[in-house]
Amino acid sequence: MKTKFPVILDVDTGIDDAVAIIMACYQKQLDIKLITCCFGNTEQSNVVKNTITVLETINCQDIPVCAGASAPIANEHHIIRAHGINGLGGYEKDINTKPLTTDCSQAMHDVVSKNELTYIIACGPYTNIANYIKKYPKDISKIKLIAVTGLNYIDPINPYLNFNIMIDNDSMKYVLNKIPNIVFCTSDMGHKAYIPTSQFDKSSKYSTTGQFLASIYPSHKDRTVKDGAALHDACGVAWLVKPNMFKISYAKAEFKATSDGTEYLNFDYTSQTPNVIVTTDINKRAFYSWYYNTLKSIKI
Repeated sequence: MKTKFPVILDVDTGIDDAVAIIMACYQKQLDIKLITCCFGNTEQSNVVKNTITVLETINCQDIPVCAGASAPIANEHHIIRAHGINGLGGYEKDINTKPLTTDCSQAMHDVVSKNELTYIIACGPYTNIANYIKKYPKDISKIKLIAVTGLNYIDPINPYLNFNIMIDNDSMKYVLNKIPNIVFCTSDMGHKAYIPTSQFDKSSKYSTTGQFLASIYPSHKDRTVKDGAALHDACGVAWLVKPNMFKISYAKAEFKATSDGTEYLNFDYTSQTPNVIVTTDINKRAFYSWYYNTLKSIKI
């Protein structure tokens, strides 16, 4: 049997994070060692509860959950409201599992120090990761790569920062400068690989897990996907287990500013010194096959 990839999943659990957690927990290639929770789609306290709710729903409550940052390093604090009330469209249940009491950076270090190489899937703001590598810089050599979800391609006429970066761009700058292996699984992937409204009920046919997803999908609002639920964060999981599903390009990623001083993260695909990998397209048929086959494999 092949060795599983040790993974830390860093989330701000809204609806697409919930999908990513479910997909990650049921991939034979992945060993989810820790889930760390950051503010973002909702307040950090909701993120922790939402994460445990998802894990208990899929009977994976043995995976440790740790509360992380509740605010950005320096930016003004923003919370997005694209995932309905509480980040899960108002879905709530009584939970029994308690999060770790360990400091988040310490919990991440404990995982990384015990494994030869560890993968991180970053589904929310990068505050937890920045805080961690600031505290344990020697761990950087043991991080295989970080799969970053979100971030749209830059519109050359009207560039802007993706929410996960905008909410704490200082953390993204730090991570970008320190981590040598970053894959940007852009939001464009989730905009292409989304669940249409007409297909919400299809998920519910496979299991109670699918029923749970079908019940929260209607609350996921995305300005690009007008009729369905975008699965941005699941693309980061898909990258680790099904990289052939994607087309990629190498690019130099660096922050720039528009004429009015607005910062954005620019990708230079012509650079001779690229520092990141960027997904540029996704095989939607392969993605849907992977998504539904995973749901079929979950007997809950």
